[in-house]
Amino acid sequence: MASLMPTMYHFVADFFVSFLNPLGPYFVERFQVSPRLMAMTISAISTISALTQIFFGGLSDRITFKNLYMFVCILITVAASMFIGFSSGLLLLTLVFMAIFLANAAFHPMGAAVAGEKGSTSLVIFSFSGSMATAVGPIFITSFVEKLGIGKAWLVGMIALITTAILGSTSLFQRFPSAKKRKFKLHEFKPLIGIWILVTFRSFAVSVMHIFGPMYTRLLGYEITFGGLLLSTGLTIGTFANFLGARMSNRVDYRLLNAISFGGMTFAIFMFSHVTSFYPLLVFFVLLDIFMFLTMAANTHYAQSMFPSSRGLASAVAMGLSWATGSALNFVYSSIFGKDVYLAIKLMGPITLAGTVITLIAFLKSRASRST
Repeated sequence: MASLMPTMYHFVADFFVSFLNPLGPYFVERFQVSPRLMAMTISAISTISALTQIFFGGLSDRITFKNLYMFVCILITVAASMFIGFSSGLLLLTLVFMAIFLANAAFHPMGAAVAGEKGSTSLVIFSFSGSMATAVGPIFITSFVEKLGIGKAWLVGMIALITTAILGSTSLFQRFPSAKKRKFKLHEFKPLIGIWILVTFRSFAVSVMHIFGPMYTRLLGYEITFGGLLLSTGLTIGTFANFLGARMSNRVDYRLLNAISFGGMTFAIFMFSHVTSFYPLLVFFVLLDIFMFLTMAANTHYAQSMFPSSRGLASAVAMGLSWATGSALNFVYSSIFGKDVYLAIKLMGPITLAGTVITLIAFLKSRASRST
């Protein structure tokens, strides 16, 4: 049972984190705030939590009671989630979700490290568990709120709290070897700048579309459950696209793979912003997530291949730092264009098109240099 705990914890942690985006339209109406302010709030929470992953990544290597650490992180996550329905304003809601996201950020590096110690299969299962939680969460919480109301959301947290306390109380004080603290110098990041830029803009696009997508469908007159359905379906199929991209990365240059990703995103965004019917909206949003997730694992794998002796550092740059930068970009973007939800979505088309052109040129230049 103890060997399965990181996987179970990962599901619980990502399940509650996935509540924020699909409930964005609901909170806009409940607190009578603008879509721009809601989008900026979500982006700020995501930015801060992603940045702290780098700190927690270094900290986790030096902790010996790893099971206890993960257990406490998850308890904080589920305990904080019980206060979502009791938030009387946007400020209190922000504090609640900040606690959830920070506990999630504290868990992730440790969970991945413990799972990775048991082999690649364990790490794949760990990753899949989180992806499924992120996919299930949106449709679950939007359906729950629509049928029972946000005031009853504490029941979900209570059930998760009791389950975690019962199942997670084993092997809490097992000792793990700790790693020595290592100082990284700024120049070590230089080879990762290209990957950092690529993943930053992919994360930026994901952040914009996953926040404004449900808001857009709500403005079209659909229930909030449709926004949850968009996210859940897209994330579910996107998970398998992630595995496909990882396999393709063994045969396709990562620059070309990113060009395909940005190109597909451009087409999907254009079509999504020009349709209003149920099924076309669903199809093009899912298509968007397929191309978004195509390069997620591939870019991380490429970053790790450049730093085989410092995979944690490479992963921190390719994931945590890049996600934080992408969310920060969305914070600025939302502050400028967030008043008009449709415009915020539509303008992402030219941005991802620029990404397509740049990565395609980089691929062609790389191929030309290899042939000479």
